Amino acid sequence: MEYLILLLALKVFEHLFNLEDNLREIRRVMKPKGLLLFTCPFALGEHEVPFDFARYTSFGLKFLVEKNGFEMIYFNKTGSSVSVIFQFMPFI
Repeated sequence: MEYLILLLALKVFEHLFNLEDNLREIRRVMKPKGLLLFTCPFALGEHEVPFDFARYTSFGLKFLVEKNGFEMIYFNKTGSSVSVIFQFMPFI
């Protein structure tokens, strides 16, 4: 049986209808010291419509990953309030 050592998911989780089921499956197939590295947008316009399901807060992501057996060892927010305003300018 093969096991994952590193899973990289860049701007994918917002497209999963039930992220918790997917996190549970990722945890199941990972080695005990495996790493999950992911990015997830928060303030970003909809994309890949109609399969853009969720925007998670940092608190929501931390809760979901820890609930499903992961330990959050590093978390970094990028961007600023100003960058969010400029992202939404076309919609104003």
